[in-house]
Amino acid sequence: LSRAGDLLHFSLWLVAQNVFVFLKDRAPDFIIGKFAGAHALGMWSLANELSSLVGTELIMPMNRAALPTYSKLAEDRAALGAAYLTAAGLVALLVMPLIVGLAAVAPMVVAVLLGPQWHEVGPLISLLAFHGLVDVFLRTAASPVLAAGRPVVYVKIYVLQVCVLLPLSLWLTREY
Repeated sequence: LSRAGDLLHFSLWLVAQNVFVFLKDRAPDFIIGKFAGAHALGMWSLANELSSLVGTELIMPMNRAALPTYSKLAEDRAALGAAYLTAAGLVALLVMPLIVGLAAVAPMVVAVLLGPQWHEVGPLISLLAFHGLVDVFLRTAASPVLAAGRPVVYVKIYVLQVCVLLPLSLWLTREY
């Protein structure tokens, strides 16, 4: 009970982080649905989902499994940094070729697997794949930052992303 205040403080930062992650991940859906309609939203949703599959299905389970190790190393910043660099190197080794490959062949994969009615999704997957690459590295760094007791760092990062993403989504949706 003597540490309840610290736990509450930490938890509030996690709640704030989750709010901004939701806004970052879902605000484009609302904007595209409102201004471009159901067809564009369907194309966007499919492209967004397919382009982020590598990160969500391959890397996120690794990140969840690494958190306890990072937590044990939290007091030794050098060991924590070394563990993170090892994990980030493994992620780079696994993810970069997959995402670059997906970006290169997305239009062909869409044509073969989904059919010609989804042809608009291919180029969008190619663009969003690189956003997925950045997101994978950002999320990979989240576990050691969390283990070090600094959730405020990610709140600031996600606030910045939302502040850039919302106006950009509005402008690009109306323009294109």
